[in-house]
Formats: sequence, C-alpha cells, structure tokens
Amino acid sequence: MPCIFNDLQAYIVGPHGSVGRSHLRTVSGVHNLGARKLATLKGRIGDVRISPDGQKIRATVYDLKTGFSEFWELNRDGSQPHPLLPNWNDSPHECCGRWTPDGKYFLFTSLREGRNSIWALPERRSWIQQKAKPVQLTNGPLDFWMPVPSKDGKRIFAMGGQSRSEVLRYDGRSFVPYIDGASVTDLAFSADGQRVAYISVPEGALWTSKIDGRERIELSDPSVMEAALPRWSPDGKQIAFMARTQNRGWRSHLAVVNGHGWRELIPGATAGFDPGWSPDGKSIVLAAKRPGGHEQQNQHSRLANSSTRPRSGRRKPVFAALVSRWTLHRGDHHGFSSADGI
Repeated sequence: MPCIFNDLQAYIVGPHGSVGRSHLRTVSGVHNLGARKLATLKGRIGDVRISPDGQKIRATVYDLKTGFSEFWELNRDGSQPHPLLPNWNDSPHECCGRWTPDGKYFLFTSLREGRNSIWALPERRSWIQQKAKPVQLTNGPLDFWMPVPSKDGKRIFAMGGQSRSEVLRYDGRSFVPYIDGASVTDLAFSADGQRVAYISVPEGALWTSKIDGRERIELSDPSVMEAALPRWSPDGKQIAFMARTQNRGWRSHLAVVNGHGWRELIPGATAGFDPGWSPDGKSIVLAAKRPGGHEQQNQHSRLANSSTRPRSGRRKPVFAALVSRWTLHRGDHHGFSSADGI
C-alpha cells in the first residue's frame, strides 16, 4: 500500500525480490496523474513514510546480500537522498519507522545483540547537540517491533513476544513432556537412535544429548549465531545445520558431535538452507539462493582435511570444502548445492 499525504503518494516500483536498484515514485493528484520518479536507491525499498508536515520521506532499504536494513531520507521532491543514521549501528537492522502525529519523534525497531527493541529519534536538535541521537525505549525481556503511536501521540503500541516451545512425546495413551519439558525445537535423532540434536528456544543454540536428556553438549555459541535444522551424519559423528549471525543470513554449517567446533560448510556462499546428508555420508545437499538475481547457482565441493572454529579457541582438524562453482542463468531464484566427501 502507498503512503499518502494529501496530494502526495509514495509508491515502490521495481522487480520483486531484486537486489539492484529500486525506484521510489510519487503520484500527484487524486486521479493518480503526473507520476514521476523521486529517487533510485540501491536495495529493496519498504516501509515508506511521509513526515506529518509532508516535507520529508523516509524508507527502509534492505540489502539482501548482507541482510542489513537501514533508513534513508529524502526531501519531498526527491532531492538529497541520504542514510538517516549513518554509522549508528555497525550491523544495521532497522525497520518499521513511523513519525508521531506531532512530528517530534521518529519511532522504529532496531535489532542489537540478538534483541529487537523500540527506539525514538528526536526530530529537534539542541544547540549543544547538533545531531540528534536515538533513544532506546524498551530493553527486554521481550522482543518488541512495529511501533505505532496513538492518535494523540501520548502512547505507543507495539508487538512484543518471546518464543517458547515444548516438545511432547506420545506414550500410547497420552502426550507427556519430553527432554524434561525444555524449550527446544527442530529435533533430529541419530541413526542408532541413541542421541538427539535440537535447538534451544529462544537462545537458538545447537545441543545434543542422549534421548533421555542426559549428557548434554552445546555445539554452537548463541552469542555468535542462531542455529536451526540440525541433521546427523549417518555415522553419528557430525551434524550439518543452518545458522545466521547478526551480520549474515542463513548459511549451512558443520559441527563435530564431541563439541570441539564448527565451520561454514561452503565458505563464501551467499546462502545455504536445509542441509541434508546422502545415505553414505559422503555428500551433503543443500538449497542455495542468490538474492536478487534470476539465476540458479549450483556449487560442488570436495571435502578435504582442514579445521573448524573451536569452542575453546584452539583449532581441531575436521573436513572443509574446496569449492569450485558455476552459475546457470535461469528464471528460478533458488538452486541446489552439494558437498561431496572422499
């Protein structure tokens, strides 16, 4: 939907899913006449907002290659486009901006240190502080996003929540808690049925334990990455999983079950989703996406001796991928990759 202020309507124009450059257009008049391009910004444009006085336009620009999102501001006529908060967040994940009705504050959501919080940017600057700085309004324990000010500007409404998950086991008569009622998801059992891998909620850490919950081992560091979808190797010695960090999107990783470390499955890959093992344990297949291109990317890699990132700071030898890659130009946005072992 366009954002409307009297005779000004801001529209987003461009190919769906494109990473390249998106166009911001305005339409003057109630009959949608006189359309013209306001600006061209690199990335996908969303959440277009017009200030209460109609003089400024702000939009969220999404960089699908890095996963970052930041605000850009421009004048009503499209002049002087610039980042709203340059260098404010080293790993910008800002979105969902809205002005208060009086135009004194710009409310938005920012992801920092794994938590979404509501912030307010004052529009007026004091003679002491020439450049206004955002003020944090929420600080957990819930995540908050999509702030909306009340019509009188005295209250702020926002969505808040914290993910929880409970696994139940059916014993033939009823459902009973599993793994001591821990908040976990994405369960995967080893081929011999002796161990289970899972993701803790809301931390997003990869764990493994015996099926009765004993001998728990944490395989990933939730302060570094959020893990998902673990998959056991047929021999039960490694686990493939996907993970993302604050700086990067979902990519496939490999962890050794004894807890000595993990590594990225295909270093330098743009993305890697839902990795799975071949029956002989010599290959891993995963879905790869190249954001913004009408391309299907196939990646083939042979496993060789290398090292993972150790939990203790030391390096342990495991497998790494020596990548050779090629790209097939097609209309699909998704592709498949495989990592073949010796």
